[in-house]
Amino acid sequence: MDNYPDIGGNKAIVSKDLNHLKSHSNRNMSAKINTQDLPIVLDFSTILDYAGTLTIEHWNTGITWQLENDGTTQKFKYFDQESVPLTFILYQENCMEWYLDIPEEVRVNLAAFATNEFAILYFVSHYNYAYQLFVSQPTLFWIMVSIAKEKNLPEIDLLALLARPRKEILYFCDLPTTKSAFNLISKLRFSRFPLCQNS
Repeated sequence: MDNYPDIGGNKAIVSKDLNHLKSHSNRNMSAKINTQDLPIVLDFSTILDYAGTLTIEHWNTGITWQLENDGTTQKFKYFDQESVPLTFILYQENCMEWYLDIPEEVRVNLAAFATNEFAILYFVSHYNYAYQLFVSQPTLFWIMVSIAKEKNLPEIDLLALLARPRKEILYFCDLPTTKSAFNLISKLRFSRFPLCQNS
């Protein structure tokens, strides 16, 4: 596993108050997007006193994100701190094509969750097992990812779990390993899951 860099710079964006970002979400932020599976680049200097840019890779290359500031580049993935909410990106004028290149079934399922959006996108854009589970059982996938984050589970261990039978995933989530429990989770539908990750 990689040793991820210190995320101080990434936290700096968050500490600049995302409410400020949201309040200016209708202002045109400098956003560059290119066709042919290239990433989007968000320039925060246009709305914040922070000369940094956030680059988010395209779905087809596997979604990761990196922050550039003061000549340094920090790359993030898995459970690293997300710099901005996905909904903020959708307000940016030139980012819709990037978003629409994410498969529709992923976008529809992702809309129900208020946390771990980039972690989910990271997994399902990189690993087929993750994609299959998220498309077929999005709620179970979200519960699993939330618990894995709480437990600071290494990426390789979570990948191994994804390849296991659904009963083992239920067990990992401290849920009954019964068909009825699995069916109940499959039927759960909410307009948006809450920010709280603890059940």
